[in-house]
Amino acid sequence: MEPLENREVMSLTVYVERRTLLNYPAQANGAECMRLAAIAAYEAGIRIAAPAPDAFWIMAPLPELSDTIAAMKEIMIAAGRARVCGSGSELAGD
Repeated sequence: MEPLENREVMSLTVYVERRTLLNYPAQANGAECMRLAAIAAYEAGIRIAAPAPDAFWIMAPLPELSDTIAAMKEIMIAAGRARVCGSGSELAGD
């Protein structure tokens, strides 16, 4: 495990709102899903131009674009389905 000073830590003070603490696990799991999807996309040869909130901008030659979008959608759904990202239930993607 990394030393505490090398990790990002959420400081708890009297000013931290309850809903912030309740939202933290959802945001962390969403970030983990995005990380898994980025790795899978790279391994599949999909070029990621940029991450966006809950999405990726991808690049592909125009004749391959539809197939690449479909493959990326499947990758995103699989990342959401992964046990580490939730209960294993499928998340909708578009």
